[in-house]
Amino acid sequence: VTVTGTIDKVKIGPSGNQYVTMRTSSVVLRVQFLFKKSDESAVSELKEGQPATIRGTVYGRIGNVLLQDCEIL
Repeated sequence: VTVTGTIDKVKIGPSGNQYVTMRTSSVVLRVQFLFKKSDESAVSELKEGQPATIRGTVYGRIGNVLLQDCEIL
């Protein structure tokens, strides 16, 4: 699935891999994009408030909607 929106947060998860969140129309829920360690340099260039388009595979929903194996387009 491909999502275009505004970067909310760029963080490092418990596994040590980076992830990015984008806001949704919900006050609480976000779309969370999980990246491979090999994408670390590209992900670290993303900034909060920046528009971006990211593609990934829907993994499920644990609070946020999760997409895995993501790539920045």
